[in-house]
Amino acid sequence: MKVTFEQLKAAFNRVLISRGVDSETADACAEMFARTTESGVLFSRR
Repeated sequence: MKVTFEQLKAAFNRVLISRGVDSETADACAEMFARTTESGVLFSRR
């Protein structure tokens, strides 16, 4: 199953906002979570 970076970020963002995190913070955190997830996936494929 392939998930794009944008789909992953949007999913993190949606969950954070649903938990009451303000939108600016949620967007920044979603970006960071998606990047670290992306890095982990790329690293594990080496």
